[in-house]
Amino acid sequence: MQAEAVPAEHEETDCFDDDFVSKECCDTAAYGPSGLLLCFQNSLLSFELCCPAPKLRHRPPFPTAMHVYANPWAIKSLGCESTFDWLHITLQQSLLHGPAYHPRTGHEMADYLPANDTTQSSRYQEDDMNNRLERDKRLRQKIHSRWHLGFRNLLKGAALYYSHGHWSIEILTAISEVTNNFGHALTTCLPGALMVGFLKAESFFDRDLAMARRMTGEMQYLHAKAKRQALLGSSNKGWHSVLALAEERVAMLMEERHAPAYPALVDLVVPLCSPAEIKALAAGLGVIGQLLEATTDPNDGWDPGSWRARSAREHTRLRGPWRHARFRLHVYTICGDVYSTSSRGAGVEVLRPSEAGSAARLSNLLFQGQTQDTRLLFGASKINGLPGIHLGAVDEEVPTGDVVAYLQHLGEAAADGTLANVSLLVHPDFIEHIRPWMLDAVIAPLANGAWPHGQVDFLYLGWRHEGPVQEDGRVASHLRYHCEVIPGHGGKLGTCDRGYNPRLLENMWRIIFGRELQPEAGDDLGGYDFSQLLVSRQAVLQRPANYWRYLVRALSARSSFELLPGTRFVSRKVDLSPTMPWNKGLSVWLEHMWHLLFDRHFFPDSMGMNASRLGSGRDLRSFTHVSNRRLPLGLRAGPDNVMARHYWLTAEEQCAVLEDEQGCRLLRLQRGTVQRGR
Repeated sequence: MQAEAVPAEHEETDCFDDDFVSKECCDTAAYGPSGLLLCFQNSLLSFELCCPAPKLRHRPPFPTAMHVYANPWAIKSLGCESTFDWLHITLQQSLLHGPAYHPRTGHEMADYLPANDTTQSSRYQEDDMNNRLERDKRLRQKIHSRWHLGFRNLLKGAALYYSHGHWSIEILTAISEVTNNFGHALTTCLPGALMVGFLKAESFFDRDLAMARRMTGEMQYLHAKAKRQALLGSSNKGWHSVLALAEERVAMLMEERHAPAYPALVDLVVPLCSPAEIKALAAGLGVIGQLLEATTDPNDGWDPGSWRARSAREHTRLRGPWRHARFRLHVYTICGDVYSTSSRGAGVEVLRPSEAGSAARLSNLLFQGQTQDTRLLFGASKINGLPGIHLGAVDEEVPTGDVVAYLQHLGEAAADGTLANVSLLVHPDFIEHIRPWMLDAVIAPLANGAWPHGQVDFLYLGWRHEGPVQEDGRVASHLRYHCEVIPGHGGKLGTCDRGYNPRLLENMWRIIFGRELQPEAGDDLGGYDFSQLLVSRQAVLQRPANYWRYLVRALSARSSFELLPGTRFVSRKVDLSPTMPWNKGLSVWLEHMWHLLFDRHFFPDSMGMNASRLGSGRDLRSFTHVSNRRLPLGLRAGPDNVMARHYWLTAEEQCAVLEDEQGCRLLRLQRGTVQRGR
């Protein structure tokens, strides 16, 4: 039923999301005792984000009639057969409007430029209004004709998850819509709302154990109450078995998931080259401090009177609030000495790893002004107030940027027995490459003891990968995106895009895996950009320490590259990357190869030993986080607005509907009509 018009003086209560359906104004009472709790208990969110003020909500881009309804299903409610009829509009806004970013650099852009073969993909500008409205219409029609998401899809998706571990962008979207309308979902489809509550509780076991236990208790109470009062109904039999599996899963996690008995060691490993990068790293440490501002539960979510809660409080008293992890910062200078302005603004400081006092000066530059929580997390004592830093140097014949710094740290730590439980290998400006939600999904559980040690050996932390996502949930091929593959015995690389050297990749493949690259026989690469990585101790120790030391020498040795066509090495400025002071050609290939080194499910070289002369015969492209069934649920999050198009639309659909350079290039790649080398 349509709501009455709201007086002008109370305009702030006129909540809306799009141009034809409105959600009821957000207030805690309207959503019940467990409604918005599902949203704003999430450490990433707040009440303001779960329920933004009307003036902060997205208004339609053109004049249109506005109607206000009591709830999203007020027009047509079919119980658990109800659909999310507004989704083709909200998804269109997410894919096209919202925060729009350049699809390669991540810089915010006004809009995407229509396709033009003579236009480089880096040149984007806003269309005129007519073209934009037509594109909006095409996108809405495509979404509406292809997807009819509703509670029934949620049931099917949950059943597939519990039976086969299958997870998708569709079920993530359905969960988001139910969570945002939880109070109304309880009255429209009670089993669907309960299912979402259990799935959210399961995901929190990988993020915050205290919150997960509280939410599990609440959902078990609601489920039991619904069964006692026969509210689930005989017509919802399909939900009963899936809800039973959901409750069984969280009950099992309640028993099995505990914070580690001893603090986990977490190494933050950062290559450093310039004073600007010191400032960037300090800013990143500040962001980590902001993520730690939420007070940890001293009871770890247990009943305050239980022996487990008493044990947790005693642990807190002895070790402090960040009792579950010890973070260590390792910085490696990769461009020789680093010169930086003194923290007091007087003169210039030289940071030499071999010089006594350099590490302390760097610690002062990085941690002065950081929160006490940040400094304590990284091991600061309450006496001097600043954490200790390991400051090392990387000496290379051919500079490799981040590559050798990462491998040297892992090789030395593996040989010395000092390898951390988890190593975070990141750039100084990691906050530019890792989305805040991903950073929080890693840092917070490592600090609060919820991190699923033993379940995650390797994880790409960067936000971008090649698209569109393949039918089996893998990222698109980075190799075939940039290079032509010539058919034949095993295949051979032909011409590549500018900046991508095919002979260099073939040489790297021989060095790393001990055999020839054969792309037609299964050899491929596709991961996430930016080389921001999480690696477990187990992943590193799957290969001997000498292997990592060998890669350090081989990938930075002049002799490994000087025989490649067109190289001379007349100076330290590397001929393979003439515009860069390091071998960028090596690093851009390796960005999408790290999972081949650390994830045993993708090893193309039989653990580096007994290498075959033949191709792997397997698809070596990484899975997206959403589709990776080996990841726990809390890490199987969906993409942001930059990458969403690659999850919802094929290359052909992107070109036909969006008509932009990025989408049409993907289509030309599939058809083999892209001109290489430009």
